[in-house]
Amino acid sequence: MANSDKNIVITPNIGSSTDDPKVVFTGANTAGLYPVTMRAYPTSNGTLSIEGSAGQLFSVTNSLTGTLFSVNDVSGMPSIEVLDSGAVKLAQYSGNVLMGGTTTDGVSKLQVTGSANVSSLRIQGYGQVINSSGAWVGSNS
Repeated sequence: MANSDKNIVITPNIGSSTDDPKVVFTGANTAGLYPVTMRAYPTSNGTLSIEGSAGQLFSVTNSLTGTLFSVNDVSGMPSIEVLDSGAVKLAQYSGNVLMGGTTTDGVSKLQVTGSANVSSLRIQGYGQVINSSGAWVGSNS
């Protein structure tokens, strides 16, 4: 990358009723320029958004209600979303969650490589199968 391809442009947009403040970071490789824009959206509770050429990649909201933080895929759908309720949503719209591994089986939504410590386990359609003491309380079949 040539030194002339590297740039940071800060645009405060003071006095503009249509443009929000932004910082554009530009780098390049042999395929072309790849700008990443950081925007502050004052009308959305001061949301700080990191955007690439395909859309929003990451956002943090200056609010204690609703979505506080999200990391999005190329289509703009959240891959990770943290809500004010304490809920953390992972791959809620598609994809699989891998923990401790790097290869997906392509089928299972949650894949754990290694051991897992579970204090209680419920299975949809069966109810609780392991209680908080670790005893099996599910069906024998």
